[in-house]
Amino acid sequence: MKYCLCLLVCLLAGCSDATTAEESAQGQVFTRADMKDAWPFTSINKAEVLCLDGQHVVMRTNMGMYALNGAARQAAADKGWKTPDGEQIVGKDISPLIGAGLKLCR
Repeated sequence: MKYCLCLLVCLLAGCSDATTAEESAQGQVFTRADMKDAWPFTSINKAEVLCLDGQHVVMRTNMGMYALNGAARQAAADKGWKTPDGEQIVGKDISPLIGAGLKLCR
């Protein structure tokens, strides 16, 4: 009986070892300290750039997931990703991050 109860609780709570592609993806880490004056964001200090689904370049931060390239921005609403528009410093280039992500997509 105890086993059935534990199994039921586990099923209802969603006990699973499965992780999403976003959670398990490994990327390249960029920091404000490393990029110095070239750092393109206001309140983000560290970002891990990832390639998801073979074409979406995104960055994972402590503030959430941000879509960087065009393909990711088009999918952002459906995937629940933010766009970095409010975080990006005007005139600062994010192409080094996008380029790193595209290399991960290969």
